[in-house]
Amino acid sequence: MKKGLFIVFLCVSSLAFTDPDFDLSMIPAEARPPLEEILPDSAYIIPAIVITEPVTETIEPVITVPVIDHLESGRYYIQIAAYITLDYAAAEIAGIDYSFPIVILNSGSEETPLYRILIGPLDQEESGELLHSIRNTRTSAFIRQGV
Repeated sequence: MKKGLFIVFLCVSSLAFTDPDFDLSMIPAEARPPLEEILPDSAYIIPAIVITEPVTETIEPVITVPVIDHLESGRYYIQIAAYITLDYAAAEIAGIDYSFPIVILNSGSEETPLYRILIGPLDQEESGELLHSIRNTRTSAFIRQGV
């Protein structure tokens, strides 16, 4: 009887189906003993904490940037996003890696909040240069001036 490996079978599959003496068999690897237990002692096992009651309290997001209610007069800011919840704004800020200051402008009301994520305060020249480089990834970014 002819013997072949699986890889050979793939290469000569027509031979395997047309030759009645072709025997496809797989040879097992050497027997291996089971691996030693990683945790030989149950003292290393930490029981899981199971919460049986639903959590009802709201946890406020941790914001590491200042939330402002007005822009500094004569200074420039680049708006990169606006969100209706502080959670969304915080998530966006977590992904930003800029070496410039970032602030959140709360320009909405209590009924309809609007959190604008701004880079600034900046002077006019650096705001223009930074906007040019930011527009590669954030095409809707624009400059705002404090009045």
